[in-house]
Amino acid sequence: PGPALAPLAGLDDRCRPLLAALADGEPPSTRLRGECRRAEAFTRDLLRNRRLMDPSLSDAVESARERGIEVVIADDGPDDLAAVDQIRLRIAEALALANAVTVEVRILPPGRRCTMTVRITRRQPETIDLLRYDKAGKLEAHYSP
Repeated sequence: PGPALAPLAGLDDRCRPLLAALADGEPPSTRLRGECRRAEAFTRDLLRNRRLMDPSLSDAVESARERGIEVVIADDGPDDLAAVDQIRLRIAEALALANAVTVEVRILPPGRRCTMTVRITRRQPETIDLLRYDKAGKLEAHYSP
């Protein structure tokens, strides 16, 4: 594939066996359903968050999903997004939380006061944290109702 499609090269290797298993006519196992959910999320990350998903962050996201954490990342940021490395680091830190149920990350569109928000829902105790990061990738505010 050409350079524009290079990030998608591993998609066939990951999804083809799952599609073949689904096509065999047997009811999907719990394991197969989990693998399909992670493959769908992986595909969404490749298409929607390509500039953020370097190997290190991809591994952190995959590890969190394997631990049962729902991870949603939406990169709506400007083309000239600064501090991408700092943003990746902050996302990985949020994903490392062992007691998280969901981690939702949004890189905000241009013109917003902050660059990124992270919403973390935790199990024990049941809490929701909202973190806002500035353009340099530094924590600007932490809300925990």
